[in-house]
Amino acid sequence: MSQSSTEIFIRNFEHGDMPLLGELYRSVTAKENATFWWVGDEDNWGNVYCAFEDGKMVAKGQVSIINVVPPGRSKESNHSIYVNLKTISEREHDMALLDKVYQYLFTRAHQLKEALPKEYGTILCVGNDSEETANNQFFIKKGYLPLNSLYRMNRDLNTPIPDLKLQEGFQFSYWKMGTTSEESDYLDIEAEIWPDTPLGLNRLTEYKNNKLWTSMVIR
Repeated sequence: MSQSSTEIFIRNFEHGDMPLLGELYRSVTAKENATFWWVGDEDNWGNVYCAFEDGKMVAKGQVSIINVVPPGRSKESNHSIYVNLKTISEREHDMALLDKVYQYLFTRAHQLKEALPKEYGTILCVGNDSEETANNQFFIKKGYLPLNSLYRMNRDLNTPIPDLKLQEGFQFSYWKMGTTSEESDYLDIEAEIWPDTPLGLNRLTEYKNNKLWTSMVIR
């Protein structure tokens, strides 16, 4: 545990912090579409750092390995480690508070990097919603540069879906991807499309474990 001159304590998340975590979450998400990471199971709490002031959780940061490049990929491929850092809404412009927690995340990211295969580089990233202006500005000042953008699409389920037909020569099918060799085939193709940030088996497994997961193939 550490204490700053402004009476801010920073330490790893503990089970007794759950009520304070809920208050922080409600504050962060009340005004904007914020990307707020859940702390996960207890074995992940070593990657979660919380800042407290006067008995209140005023900020939380997390770091996690997202992509691990498997052997045999292009040398241009990179492992990726992501950080997520949020404060209560009234402190979102408090750069000093953000910086205090960020230092813990940065140090932990370097520790996690040491466990990754050395033949590939590692990039440190943050994923935020575009509306998180103050938080994005903090990371830009830290030297982060745009890497890629994701867009969300919505559809009215009350309107009919048009019946579209594939052009001649194309075939559509669902793909359960139920064997190890099929997963390997998919990951090989995926790595060709995204050589800098290949998905990797761990994240593919996480996706497949989601009850809404499905895979569709056009041949």
